Amino acid sequence: MPSDFLKICHMWKNEVSRLENDKLVCRATFAQPDTDYQYAIVYTVTDKGELKIIGIENESHDDSEGE
Repeated sequence: MPSDFLKICHMWKNEVSRLENDKLVCRATFAQPDTDYQYAIVYTVTDKGELKIIGIENESHDDSEGE
């Protein structure tokens, strides 16, 4: 995820995506205001209450490649 994106993005939504191995897998989507530039962070919460990032997905709608 580009560092400049992190400076200007807003959390657009945060939702439960699925149940996997008896754990909820959630998806938080961050977007740059007034654009189609967005990333989703897929995560779960460990038994110790810590966030574990499973993946980061570029959900931009403009065919540009993110980092």
